[in-house]
Amino acid sequence: KEFLGSRPLTKKRTQTDLEDDANEECSNTSEGLLEKYSKVVDELQIIKDKCSKLETENSELRRQLTEHCSKSKENSSKDKEIEAFWRFEDGREEWLPAKLIRKYANGECSVQYSDGVSRVRFSWVREVGQMYIDHDSQMTPVDFEVTRSKVKITIDNGWQMTPIDFQVTSGIFSA
Repeated sequence: KEFLGSRPLTKKRTQTDLEDDANEECSNTSEGLLEKYSKVVDELQIIKDKCSKLETENSELRRQLTEHCSKSKENSSKDKEIEAFWRFEDGREEWLPAKLIRKYANGECSVQYSDGVSRVRFSWVREVGQMYIDHDSQMTPVDFEVTRSKVKITIDNGWQMTPIDFQVTSGIFSA
């Protein structure tokens, strides 16, 4: 015996019974398909929501990056007058006027001297007006802070900042 739907096929079954069974199977199949379709639509909406959230986060991160880059450019010395350290062939060393071309993330700077020669230097660049002290053949940056009769000098030794206070009395410095 063959089965169609849930009832066995016998000679007593009529054509209408067969049609009823077929319609029942189709409705079961269509209900299953509608249920699956509804699940797929729900999953698609969840994915769209996640995508929208990621796009919003992406735009915020891009905005922050652009803001950081613009602040970094503002804080760089690119538009300020700078001097770069130069060692001549005869052994003389001098700070010469230069133009900052690029500042790299590792601290190196690409500069172009006033005569057109370009070089890459590591921290041997200063804004015009900063003072450097040559200490044990190393260039040591020094910051001055002047108030009426006191001068505070901060020396950067590479690993620490050392402040030194001076008192000015009648044109003579005393520590």
